Amino acid sequence: MKAWIKYAAPVAVVSLIALFAWVWVEYLQQRPWPPELNSPGATFQSGDVYTFTWIPAATGPKAEFYYLQQSTNKNFSSPTAYKVAHQAAGTQQQSGQIVAPEGPVTYYYRIVAGYTSKYFSPADILSDPSNVVSISITPLPTPSVLPITKKLYSGEDYTISWTSITKANAYLLEEKRPDGATKDYKPTTTSHKFVAPPLKQDGSFSYRVKAANAAGSKWVYITGWSNQQSIMITHVEPPPNLKVSPSSVHYPNKYQLSWGVPTPGPQPTTSYTYSLREKKSSQPPKVLAAQSQTTYTAAAPKVTSSTTHVYEVMAYFGKNPMTFFSSPVSVTITPPPPPPPPQITSVSPDMAPIGTEVTINGKYFSGAKLELYSSATGKSITVTPKSLTADKVVFKVPSAASLKTTHVQLIVNKVTVKKAFQVTRATGKFVERQDKVQPKTHTCGKFTAEVDWPPKQLNIFTGRFKQGTTPLINFATGFKGTNMVKSGLGFSKNCKVGVMVAATTGGLVQPAYVNFYNIGFKVDSQTNPGTKISGPHGIEPSAFYVEGYKLLFSPDDTIAAVVNRNKLGPTKLWIYIVDMLTGKQLYADGFNNPMFSLSVDKKNNISFKPSGAQSKLIKIPTP
Repeated sequence: MKAWIKYAAPVAVVSLIALFAWVWVEYLQQRPWPPELNSPGATFQSGDVYTFTWIPAATGPKAEFYYLQQSTNKNFSSPTAYKVAHQAAGTQQQSGQIVAPEGPVTYYYRIVAGYTSKYFSPADILSDPSNVVSISITPLPTPSVLPITKKLYSGEDYTISWTSITKANAYLLEEKRPDGATKDYKPTTTSHKFVAPPLKQDGSFSYRVKAANAAGSKWVYITGWSNQQSIMITHVEPPPNLKVSPSSVHYPNKYQLSWGVPTPGPQPTTSYTYSLREKKSSQPPKVLAAQSQTTYTAAAPKVTSSTTHVYEVMAYFGKNPMTFFSSPVSVTITPPPPPPPPQITSVSPDMAPIGTEVTINGKYFSGAKLELYSSATGKSITVTPKSLTADKVVFKVPSAASLKTTHVQLIVNKVTVKKAFQVTRATGKFVERQDKVQPKTHTCGKFTAEVDWPPKQLNIFTGRFKQGTTPLINFATGFKGTNMVKSGLGFSKNCKVGVMVAATTGGLVQPAYVNFYNIGFKVDSQTNPGTKISGPHGIEPSAFYVEGYKLLFSPDDTIAAVVNRNKLGPTKLWIYIVDMLTGKQLYADGFNNPMFSLSVDKKNNISFKPSGAQSKLIKIPTP
């Protein structure tokens, strides 16, 4: 007895807890009561929209939604369910619409109420089904696809049309292709436009249609399939005779692709356009923009190694693809060959002084560097041309050019070509620079010449050339004697050559005393000190008096001359000619004719011509 009491009490407690839990669960997942379904009518036609109404149950949990179930049998095996939200404002009556599908058929309907549980899964808590109502649906006639009798080519437009169906607001159009695949379209009108696609051979496309109504909760087919219509599409071959010319090309040349017009095909052929597919090396193919021409020209790019470009062409009828791509052709792009070396045919003139314009003729001058080369120094100077084309270079001989230049040279891509050329002295007549007698100072540009007159020794003088206040050249003690001394100071036109002349005025007869000084000339970056000449050559001091002198300079001041005028004696004039670049005496002589002329010709000769006598050529030595 005690044992029974020992175990009975705990069992009773557990049972009481289980009973309480069952009651609590049943309360929490209490099912709604089924609603009452009203019949919308007994018979409808496919495509009609009919409305169901129902009355929710007055007691039990309130429904949040309803499932309107549709089936072709009374026991509702595999029913179709339409979910309808509960209308909070219409608690006395709920409704939902359905589009009558394709008939003939009889459908059975019932409704289930439900709400979503917050505590259990599955979440939907459903009522028992409502009463059952039935509806009979009568069929609509099927649409009829209209035939197309026109012969069609790939790329042409065509339209599939069919008869209209009352109550249909959409259609399902099925296309069956030559390979057996099907594709569906859903037009809302009774026609649909197509483009005949590119084909590798003639092919038949078949079409059929059925009507639909999309006014209800979902797309509903309201008729069966129509008749089937087939259309034969004639394929069009790709553009023929695709060629490329040349088949190998390099930058900057061009190459051209050409092809023929596809035939036979749709008309007019003037509506055809073409598109090329281009593939370069390992890059993905690129389709170029369509064009109406049957040629395409491209410029070869600059490459460092050979590469291949592959092309295919396809045709369009207007904007519609008409063919597949043709068989490919390829063009080889090669690196450009090294440019040909420059070729100099002439340099005109081939001897020219500084500042003269010179023309170099030839070919392959593009991008050339111009230099003047001196064999004496083994160096060259770069000259900026006045103009440069592929076959002509024009430049002015710069002041930095050496008279020892032996050739011009053009450099293109590290290839040097040469042609003989000589920078010469300036040609033309000598310019006279006659200064006043007995000046104490004389200034020319930045140079100044000074003569000192000791107060008690008028027959002795010294002098110097200065740049500013810096002495450049100090004259040695000059003329010595018992006579009054006259002096002359002179400069060339550009102030680079200085000349000092001393002359006697009476008493003991003395010769002229002549000094030439090269102040500013440089030959190949080295200053030449010039030269000094003293006294008339080969004449005894007692032979004559010096009356005066003239200073003469070549146009570029590289040659200097002095002419002494004499009072007495058998000769009237003495002339000295000096090369101021080398210091060499070129000429020294006396003559009776007081009239003469000096000039420098284009062959670097001095022409010395006394009046009434033959000219004498004096060769000017190369510096």
